[in-house]
Parts: sequence; structure tokens; C-alpha cells
Amino acid sequence: MADDEEAGTATAPKPADESNDTSAKGTTPTALPAGSTGDALLDGAMVEELEALRRSMGRVVKVNELVPGQGVVVYCPSGHRIHVADRFRGRTGRCPQCRAPFLVPGTPPAGAFDDADDDDGSELLEDSPERITFESDKYGRFKTWMPNVKLHRVVVSKLRLKPGSLADESELVDIGFSEDSILLVTVFKGKGGLTNKSAIRKKPDIREKVRDALVSVSKKSDPGELPAPSKHCILQSDFDKIWIAQPALPVGESLFAGLDLFGEGVIGIRLPGVENKDERLYITPTLSQYRQLVRILAEKYQIVLPSEEHGIPVTDQYRDELCHISGKELKVLQQVGFYKTDPRFELDLIGHQCAACGIYISESARRMEKLGGKTGSSLAKVKCPACEQKLGDKPAYRIKPDESTNINTTADSNPEV
Repeated sequence: MADDEEAGTATAPKPADESNDTSAKGTTPTALPAGSTGDALLDGAMVEELEALRRSMGRVVKVNELVPGQGVVVYCPSGHRIHVADRFRGRTGRCPQCRAPFLVPGTPPAGAFDDADDDDGSELLEDSPERITFESDKYGRFKTWMPNVKLHRVVVSKLRLKPGSLADESELVDIGFSEDSILLVTVFKGKGGLTNKSAIRKKPDIREKVRDALVSVSKKSDPGELPAPSKHCILQSDFDKIWIAQPALPVGESLFAGLDLFGEGVIGIRLPGVENKDERLYITPTLSQYRQLVRILAEKYQIVLPSEEHGIPVTDQYRDELCHISGKELKVLQQVGFYKTDPRFELDLIGHQCAACGIYISESARRMEKLGGKTGSSLAKVKCPACEQKLGDKPAYRIKPDESTNINTTADSNPEV
């Protein structure tokens, strides 16, 4: 496995006054990092490693913790906090948030690199925003995994029919797929499972223990009790009961009365097999996760979710429009609400649609004509040049050009931007 893929979970940068090993000017820290060995030679080597990395990057990499058996907490050159497993001590990695390289100080435990060349997806035990699913032979029967999916336990008798009422009531699960069952393992209960400090500290340990437990019961479709806050197993006989609850079909019955109880732009999938009849389980994958889920269900179990009928884009869809002012072409991303709720997508504002007559004005034409002021903050109240009604608030977007997307990112794509 390449070293630069070994990074753990990143969180928001800490304020400068919380650091005790570097100043605002980036001077070299004089104190040894916490968890130093007490051996002058080894401690000196650790400081030299950090200093060498500082010279190569131009900035100091701060070390917050070096706790044997509990992993390493470091800060990348941009200041993002990263929790890395012990087995990666002495190696280099890349920050999951900004992709800046960093060095994990210390000496790896014995045998840590025995399988270093085996890229088997074992980094499931680390939170990596670079990969949505993982393949691994180290988890018994469950060889395909999708970590960090929101799970909602909905009590029907307490259901409030209000948009967004179920958005915050969730826990974080890792989903494992075997040949004849689907396993949901809760790795954190509470808000902020991807950034919460308690979650970042606890999830690696839970995942390690679950891995060992799954290996010991590798012949069972349902592994039974696991060393995790909770788990739910869906057997093959119930696969046909997996269906899309949100967005609801335009015509048909819905427990949610057609309302987006999980929030606007959120996909809700109903899961089967709950013993408590008053409780129902739903997962709310991001658009990126949903697309991988659709692929896994189709390839492994021949289950096809009716994405198109529910208005969920399994591929990026654009519509060609013309700017009313300049006549230039605009490629407008469709069903943009799903993209706004997925942090993997970054959107570019390319124009505005009139809420009354439907014409488009590109963002560059708006700036040129100074519609809505310098930033366009008052554009909604401006009269449309075509129908003279208020333009309203209907922005148009595209996915921000990036090497990892399959959208045309050449210079003449959306020339009005």
C-alpha cells in the first residue's frame, strides 16, 4: 500500500494559541513532543525527523500526542488534526482534508509492515475521504465495506411530519457486504461522527475489535453479537425489502407524506428486519455513497433501486442553456440539491435563472451588467431583463472542474464563468 494513502481522519485546524510547539512565524519547536521515549538518542531522532520534514515543506508539522497503543495525533502543514494508527509510525502520509504530506513520528511496532505491499483495503479502520468503499479479506465473510454512513432509528409513533425533523437523529455505521448478507455496525452514536473528537478516538478501536470478531465467526451469515454499540444484519431473504423512502415517488403512499423529513437533497433508504414494529431503520447515504451502494447491490445481489423514478441522479446530468444577455452557452447541473448535501462535491456558481420566465443570466454577464450589486446579494429583487418580473433566487451551478471528475473541464467549458 502506498505511503501517501495511509492518512487518518482530519478535522478543522486548531487555533494558533492552542499550539505549544510552534509560533505563528513557524519557528522550530524546542520542546520534545509528548510521549517521548526518554532515550536522548531516540528523542533526538524524532526531533530530527520533524525538522527534516519542516525544511522540506517549509512549515512545522506539530505533534500533539504520541501514545503507545492508542495511535498518533499529528497536525499536517495546514494545521488539520489527524489521528493515525500505531502501525503507521515512522511512515509518511497525506492529510485526508488538504492532501498535504506529513510524517508520522516514532518507530513502528514489530511486524507492522509485514503486509505493507498488500493493498487490501485495511485502511477501512481509518477515515479516508478519498475512498467511499473498500475491499478487504481481513473481515471474514464481509469483504466489501462502506464506512461512515448515517443510520436513523425512526419511532413511528413519535414521527413529526415536518421537513428536516429527522435530520439530526442519527448514528454512524460501517456497512459490510458478504455474498448473502449485509451488516451494519454502529461505530459512533451522537452528532458529528466524522469530526467529533470522541468519535475520532473511539472508532479505530471499535473497528479493530469488530474485525477480529468477524474473523472468528466467518462461516455465519449473521455474526451475532459484536464488540460495537450496536449492529444490524440483513439476510438475503429480506433484500427485496430495501427501498427508497426519500425522495418519495410523485404518486403513491408515503409514511413521510411526501415531505423531506431527513432534509432537502437527502436520500433515505428503508431497511428491513427490525423486530420492534414501532421502529424503522433508514440510512441516508450521500450522493457519492448512494452511487456506490447502487453498484454494489446490482453486482452482488442483482438488486436494482429505481433511482430515476425517484429523481436521484446516478450520473451527473447537465442541460444546455443560453445566457439571455450574452447568448453564450451554459451547461447547468441538474438535481443540484443532492450535490449540495454531499461534501465530496464542490460547486461553481455559473448563473441565475429567472423564477418567473425561466431565462438564464450567466454570472459573468451579471457582473458585467452589475445586476444585484458587486456580489449579486440583491439580485433576487432585480427586474428580469426579459419579463420585468423579479428574478428571484434560482442559482445555476456546475461541478467545480477537477481531475477526478468526468465533466469537461477545458477552458471553453462554460466560458461565461
